[in-house]
Amino acid sequence: MYTAKITSKGQITIPKEVRVALNLDEGEHIIMAPDPTSGGFIFSSVTMVTLRQPRARPPTESDQLLHRIKQLLEEIDYV
Repeated sequence: MYTAKITSKGQITIPKEVRVALNLDEGEHIIMAPDPTSGGFIFSSVTMVTLRQPRARPPTESDQLLHRIKQLLEEIDYV
């Protein structure tokens, strides 16, 4: 487990071990998506996102997570 301190500007430093595990480089964007199972957040690097067209069946938890990720990307003007 790793911890990070939030600065007065709301910034954190991602520990080196986490940056290596997520293959993050300077200037890259990351996604912070809510994890409904744990109540926490999922962190992931953003290199390529493929969003599928809506289907006729009811959305699964995965579909809902992809939709939320798309919303988060739009909020940061990444898409």
